[in-house]
Amino acid sequence: MTPLVHTVYAAMNALYAGDPKRIQHYTKVHSYAAFLGREAGLSDPEQETLEIAALTHDIAIHHCEALYGHCMGKFQEKHSQEVATPFLQGLGVAPHVIARVCFLLSHHHTFVDVDSLDWRILLEADFLVNGFESQLPPESLAQAHQSVFQTPAGKTLCAQMFGLDG
Repeated sequence: MTPLVHTVYAAMNALYAGDPKRIQHYTKVHSYAAFLGREAGLSDPEQETLEIAALTHDIAIHHCEALYGHCMGKFQEKHSQEVATPFLQGLGVAPHVIARVCFLLSHHHTFVDVDSLDWRILLEADFLVNGFESQLPPESLAQAHQSVFQTPAGKTLCAQMFGLDG
């Protein structure tokens, strides 16, 4: 973990203090994204950006709950940039990194037209956690294994985690 990722990790924990469910969610997504990014051979800057995005992917949840009374994924995507940008600026994250993180956050529930490896990995990592936390039925997990998971390490991890045929 780079010093910047460590800083974001600690700041997210402070931001979400008293919300263990959400802290546990994004830390698991971060762990899987970090693993999948390394397995895919991302460069160090790409890996750092991916890990920041994984930690902050649900940063708009509390904002959406306050606005709408719920945190539907599309609302999170819509509001993530306005919440994430000042948060990351306050931590000294470079503008080009903030721009990429905000793109990823604004698309972390969008499974069509995925055109980059970091976006694919974030989707896969989030799905691994959501699939378990939501207790998706085996047939839904098998379908996701075929449609969501495209990285070799992601496909393997999904199959291992949920007992699917590789």
